[in-house]
Amino acid sequence: MENESFNKLSEALGTFFEEDTENVPAVINKNLPVVPIAPQETIFEDKIYLQERLKNLVENSETILTKLATDIKTGSDARKFEVYGELLGSITNTLKELRDLNKMSIDTNIMENPNEVPGATTNVNVFLSSSELQKMMESAREKSEINKIDATFEIVNDEKIIG
Repeated sequence: MENESFNKLSEALGTFFEEDTENVPAVINKNLPVVPIAPQETIFEDKIYLQERLKNLVENSETILTKLATDIKTGSDARKFEVYGELLGSITNTLKELRDLNKMSIDTNIMENPNEVPGATTNVNVFLSSSELQKMMESAREKSEINKIDATFEIVNDEKIIG
């Protein structure tokens, strides 16, 4: 059976199009089980557990580093230098994992609750005239602690300083 949409293309290319009805994929209507989403409390507990474990790993590694450092100072074989370097790299990687875990947690929280982002404010349209804006800026400058200098001094004598 020839498909009408390919007639002109077949004529232009000098070929013939024939539908392949034998290799058509079958549609399977199968009800898949619904995977329940873990409750928020469980995710939070997992995050706290991971944070505690990573922090403990870093603390234990730092204790070992201190012992290795004292051994290295008193003179030891080259293997301890190698272990010391490897342990430093391991601590660095653990700290990176902890940072990534915290960042992922914050990003997930922001995506789930975009209206509850701490420090975020919604834009509010304020219409001020230029004079009102100028007054507001001057008031802010006067209240600002940045440009204030509190200097009190007194002259003890009138001698000239020769420089």
